[in-house]
Amino acid sequence: MTDIDYDSLEGALSGLGIHQPGAEYHGTLAGMIAAGIEPPVDLGIAADLSRGEAADAARTVLEQLRGDTAHDFVDADMGFAPMLPDDTATLPDRVQSLALWCQGFLFGAASLPGFSIESLSSDAQEVVRDFGEIARAGNIEESESEETAYAELIEYVRVGAQMLFFELHEQAESQDRQESIH
Repeated sequence: MTDIDYDSLEGALSGLGIHQPGAEYHGTLAGMIAAGIEPPVDLGIAADLSRGEAADAARTVLEQLRGDTAHDFVDADMGFAPMLPDDTATLPDRVQSLALWCQGFLFGAASLPGFSIESLSSDAQEVVRDFGEIARAGNIEESESEETAYAELIEYVRVGAQMLFFELHEQAESQDRQESIH
């Protein structure tokens, strides 16, 4: 589990001139890692233009996040979790961030050349469809029942992302074995 918090991620992105919510950035990063793509640290052109100590410090945060995210997917303690605002943010803001995270994850995973939902197991296809539904999440009201539902969604997304990671990596390894035989 990473020791980078959501505010640090947002600060690093802002420091590099990347105007992308931290949740969407982490979702894209996680999706690319799940698909077996080696994502660039900054995932953006603006970061290449940023120079100086602040930009270097921001890149260091993003490099650590990339490494931590990749490690968390395979961690025996199941440490992977989507990076989202903490409970001090309003529930509607957290739900919107979860929607952006899922949108980013789907974009990152679909960046794999030849990615096809049809090639996934039925369970993985369901997770992809559910992530798409979550990405379209609308406004909700603050209530205890909605807070509980949000916590359950977070757990579903966490486990679903890990399942997709393992399935996509298994497919890639199988394809590599087939290509080396031919």
